Amino acid sequence: MKEHSLTRKIGIELNMGTQSADRMVGEPTTPTQIFFDSFRKVAGEVIDGTPLLNEARAIKMCKKSSAWA
Repeated sequence: MKEHSLTRKIGIELNMGTQSADRMVGEPTTPTQIFFDSFRKVAGEVIDGTPLLNEARAIKMCKKSSAWA
């Protein structure tokens, strides 16, 4: 990200709701605090991208639903 100057503002899913719901038994699929801290080390600003990701998922699900019909 630094290489391409993409570090001014980074949006990540801070609540991790979808990852925790998708958890498989015995498989650690949710990131640790170190994961989130690594973004803060390189970014000017870290924001919660959850609302934008939810919108994108809604569009994706709508398209999938149309394909299934």
